[in-house]
Amino acid sequence: MPANTATSNKLSNPGSHANYMHAAAAANLSHRLPQLGRQSTKWQPLVFSSCLEGMPQHWAPCIVGKAANPTLAVGEELLYPAFSIPEPGFIKEEDATWWRTMASDFAPDRYHLRAGRAIFADQHGQNLLLKNVRFRNAPVSDVWADNACMSSLVSHRALQPLPAGELPSWGRVVLVNSPDSWSFQHFTDRAVNVLLQSEGWQQAGTHLVGGRAPTSSQVLGLWHILAEAGGRQEVHFGVSDFTAEELVFSCRAPLTHPYMAARLAELVQLPAAPPLEQRKVVLYFSRNTDALGNRGVRKVLNEDAVLEAIREVLAKRNRGEELVVFDAKKFPNLTDVTALMTNVMAIVGPHGGALHNAWWAAPETLLLELYPTSYKGTVFWECGSIRGLIYWLLRSQSDANQNITPDPALVARILREQLGKRREAEEPRLHSEWAMSELL
Repeated sequence: MPANTATSNKLSNPGSHANYMHAAAAANLSHRLPQLGRQSTKWQPLVFSSCLEGMPQHWAPCIVGKAANPTLAVGEELLYPAFSIPEPGFIKEEDATWWRTMASDFAPDRYHLRAGRAIFADQHGQNLLLKNVRFRNAPVSDVWADNACMSSLVSHRALQPLPAGELPSWGRVVLVNSPDSWSFQHFTDRAVNVLLQSEGWQQAGTHLVGGRAPTSSQVLGLWHILAEAGGRQEVHFGVSDFTAEELVFSCRAPLTHPYMAARLAELVQLPAAPPLEQRKVVLYFSRNTDALGNRGVRKVLNEDAVLEAIREVLAKRNRGEELVVFDAKKFPNLTDVTALMTNVMAIVGPHGGALHNAWWAAPETLLLELYPTSYKGTVFWECGSIRGLIYWLLRSQSDANQNITPDPALVARILREQLGKRREAEEPRLHSEWAMSELL
């Protein structure tokens, strides 16, 4: 089967991972403790692999040994700490009112709004190690379904026990077949979380099984980096049937958490960005000229006027700053994009997958999403805020294809008032229902 083997990418600034409590050694299974950096150590989950007295019986350690799980050898329950992020910035009060209602209804099981911030409660993940199983495209790859990897009804029981005497074709496998994992947007918002959560179970020779083969150079670059982090693992795409001696099932992972953002930044080794006041680029992502925009969906119909308004703001600031309209041909791989991002002080663009490039922006970067009135969602607020970006939202009336005509004057006003402003208080914070000042 086709495989890609990554090249060397060693971690710098390793940290500790002292919170593991696992039973891998007792089960004679290979397991390692990832060397975390300073930022991810702050957000790392607690990991439990023993079923302790009083532990809920649906937690991973407690389902090991049950008749319904005959192939399950080890179960780890990961407890990710609660955190909060700020609400978006708004230039129009009507946008603020609409957003608070929408966001409260959109994902009430994941967060709630309080005093200008969104509080995400403790979140859980599970790493399950199953022995001698067959995968036959279940959970199904690259399909948006309630039982897909990273969805609420995903089941490890779809992996079938091998008949007695049948030898598996592979040793250890990590299943990473979340929906549309071939795309940059959904590789970063789902598949990456599966890979990072299962990091301790990855080792040299492990097979990482994704979905459809990606065409994005950024996705291929990320696969290589994350495969090498575990020690020259093999990456496979489009495999619908295989057998494994050990299969690591980490499809139950949080969708949004600062640990994932911090750990990914460490493994990618993002270049150090200069202080905010020294950055000189406002980066604009267009859907009018790229492959996605040409489908006629979510275009900015008055884009020339918007771009001119941004240029006028920068000219009046007279600080040697420039507007760069992102051209994927000029930044063909992950290294090129991350290097560009070191000098970016603000990102502007219509709602769309290209805004996921904000993953590589430095903290305190302004992220302004031009938002169609016909859309409901919080993805770029969430992924930007857990990186420490300053997220603003400007809604604009949209047509049937979510094409928009944002007010150039309002875009300019937001940039005039917000460019270069430090917002340390708006970083993601650990959350407690009790006053932190009385605890620390």
